[in-house]
Amino acid sequence: MNLTSSNINRNAPRTPNAPARPQQHAARPQVQQANTLSNYGTTIRVRSLYPGQILRGEVSDLRNTEIVVTLENNTIVAGKLVNGSWLAIGETAAFKVNAATQENIVLEALPRADMSLANSTIQKALDEAGLPKTERNQQIVFELMNNQLPINKQSIHQMLQLSLQNKEISVPTLVLMNKLEIPITKENATQFEAFQQNQHSIADKLYDLGTQLSSLLKDMATTGYADHQDFQAASSKLLTTMLDNSMNTNSFQKNVLPDTILTLSEEQKEELISILDNFELEPELKDAILGNQASLRSTMHTIYSAYEKAQALDEATATEAFNGMSNENATENNTASKDDTMLRTSIFDSPIIETLENQFATLQCANNELGAKLPLPARMELYNLVKELPVADTIKDGIKSGEINTTELLRTIKNVIGFSNQEDAAKLLSSEPFTELLRTEFIDSLFLTPPQIFKQGGVNEYYQKLSKHIDDWEELLSQPAARLAAQLAGADAANHSLAKENVSNLKDNLDFMKILNQFFSYVQLPVNLKGKATHTDLYVYTKKKNLAKQQNPIHVLLRLDMEHLGAMDIDVKLNNKTVTAKFAMNNEKAMKLIDVNKDLLEQALLEKGYLCNTTVEKLEKEVDLVKDFIEDTPSVGISRYSFDLRA
Repeated sequence: MNLTSSNINRNAPRTPNAPARPQQHAARPQVQQANTLSNYGTTIRVRSLYPGQILRGEVSDLRNTEIVVTLENNTIVAGKLVNGSWLAIGETAAFKVNAATQENIVLEALPRADMSLANSTIQKALDEAGLPKTERNQQIVFELMNNQLPINKQSIHQMLQLSLQNKEISVPTLVLMNKLEIPITKENATQFEAFQQNQHSIADKLYDLGTQLSSLLKDMATTGYADHQDFQAASSKLLTTMLDNSMNTNSFQKNVLPDTILTLSEEQKEELISILDNFELEPELKDAILGNQASLRSTMHTIYSAYEKAQALDEATATEAFNGMSNENATENNTASKDDTMLRTSIFDSPIIETLENQFATLQCANNELGAKLPLPARMELYNLVKELPVADTIKDGIKSGEINTTELLRTIKNVIGFSNQEDAAKLLSSEPFTELLRTEFIDSLFLTPPQIFKQGGVNEYYQKLSKHIDDWEELLSQPAARLAAQLAGADAANHSLAKENVSNLKDNLDFMKILNQFFSYVQLPVNLKGKATHTDLYVYTKKKNLAKQQNPIHVLLRLDMEHLGAMDIDVKLNNKTVTAKFAMNNEKAMKLIDVNKDLLEQALLEKGYLCNTTVEKLEKEVDLVKDFIEDTPSVGISRYSFDLRA
């Protein structure tokens, strides 16, 4: 490992502890014009399309599975084609929208015979209902047929009335919600479509909210206030709302983990001591290393100090060598001098140093230390701003060393803002290091940790707190005629509007989860796994009225979308003590990787008393939320766990 001076001075891990943005579903390779929707060159939101929608138009372009269709209203749709081998350019046809997201539009060509028969049935049903054959009326009848619902006069008129009352809701969504007895509101329709298109992640919304609120505070501080009391009230209110929201009841306990005692092999001890002996290793620490009593933190401090000494000696040697060079032999001696200056620092490029640095990085992340979130240059900028505030020297020293608890630092700043000079406070709150630190702390505090998930009642407690915080955020952002509106008068309105919309969407999302739980047990689990913000869906398919009848075997589907491995389905069946695991994915390299390492899974389960049989195959079938989890006649009973991970 190359132990650079920036790494040594930084005294921090290489990867930040704050959750990275949840991994989005990777877009599949497309031709340049695919997945677009335009009208005379003007882009229309893809959300204008929806799964199940029927489109009629002329095939403008067709290349293998890529198709461009010009609709009857001259709107142009480009995307993937399914079941359309008989189509040709210039032909008029009907298409069913199978998928409609920013990444993927899939059109299924409807056979001529089927479409002709469907059109005949639709026309007859509208005649008997005494209704005109408008596009929307035909769409209503088609969706009733598509969902195996009656197309008599009463049924059609009922759906037509609902359609007129809810013009902002698409017909397929309206018909399906009515069939499933989901309360028909604009908010529920939005959430229902988001779930169908896998765009429902709470994790994404929490991540975005952290960015929006921290940027809003920066906007407010940058704008400034003529009245000091107004500035105090605005900044304190927003800081309090963002910092007093930890979902983790043990937030401070997890940040005071004890120092790690080194456990090294005899060979590793000799290697470490041979390096540090070159730089006046203290006898006490040497004895502690040999006796397995040395702490990781004190050892890393010694390594950092020794490296700085080596660096200083190398620089002094280099300066002396270059100053002593004559112009005649400068070029000849240049390479030799550089080699000499690398001798002392190069001994730190060793396996034992790399091992210890990685362990210390893990310790700092676990302790939520500042060094795990900000590099040295950012910490020094933050230090120069904080030193102007009335805070203790220990706080300032902790910023420089990177060993202060991040939560403690931010809450200290929050508490002293009201007693600080307005100009000094505004400089701090508008600085990039503080904005980034506040954002990462806010996001980190809003995600579940694995211990919370496994704790009895931990998930329920999490959602009770989240619901309370959503109310707090809504109150903060919804005071149009009161203090906040005046305080935001000069600030960037975009961040305020985005945050307000995001909070409203979060509230609707939680409300819709309650509706889904009337059909089956379901919950989203926004999880922080090793510094990665992770979206997780937990589905239990069996309807609640049948839960008491559920017996072995248990059938589970684990769905993952990973940055490097791609989409992956893990189908698991448990029958007594026998586990059958089937891994399905599209990525060939991922398939080989899983196949090579599946023995590790089987051995781990065997040690827990389970016999496991594992297979790896190509991913072929996607899971349908409605058909597989809500409707009454599923093909199999399934418990579904769906994860979106950033690996």
